[in-house]
Amino acid sequence: MESLSIAVIGAYGVGKTQFIRTAMSLPPSSKPQAPTADPKTMTARIVVDNVPYSVALIELDLQYFESEYFDGQHRQVKWPTQMNGTILPRVHGVLFLYDVMNRESINYLPETLGKSLT
Repeated sequence: MESLSIAVIGAYGVGKTQFIRTAMSLPPSSKPQAPTADPKTMTARIVVDNVPYSVALIELDLQYFESEYFDGQHRQVKWPTQMNGTILPRVHGVLFLYDVMNRESINYLPETLGKSLT
């Protein structure tokens, strides 16, 4: 079976958990969850053109990404290889989420989107 890993990244409170639960056809959670340093992963099996896939959605808070200057002027986001001792799997795609009603939730996205993840 083929497998795909997709990171769902955003600031605290933008709806990452709700997005993942909806994408996985799960009921909404009954109460807000406190942020954790550990990545949260939900996996589902789907079939596309008669080919089964295992799809993992990995919830990651934007605050755990570091950036550094690579030429003195431009910042580049460093993709974490592990979080709180948990090794992150190879990621095939990334979804960035933000809250359109909360300017703070988008502050670091232009920086992140403007550079390649390493």
